[in-house]
Amino acid sequence: MAIAAALGASLTMPKKVNGLGTALADVHAGGLFFGPTFDRLDPLPLVRAGKIIDPDTIATDLDDYGNAFPGEWSSDARVCLEARAPRPVTVLALVAESEMKERH
Repeated sequence: MAIAAALGASLTMPKKVNGLGTALADVHAGGLFFGPTFDRLDPLPLVRAGKIIDPDTIATDLDDYGNAFPGEWSSDARVCLEARAPRPVTVLALVAESEMKERH
């Protein structure tokens, strides 16, 4: 994940993704998984605004923000997304909340 750095090349600096925001369309409750690698993926939360979501729900429009992300410090921080057939999902936008350690 390349992000702007005030003190140097961000590609070589340690960084960590802490949260994930998404804008989704036509998404099944179990249609999208996310994580730092394809071996470590979490499903979208089944609780939104304090309410349990029916696992068979298909939302036509979903802005999902503040999802905790299991990121680790790395110079190669990544966000991996996996859509799982036959469940639909359209990803319209993705925002990763991240932090970076500047070199001194």
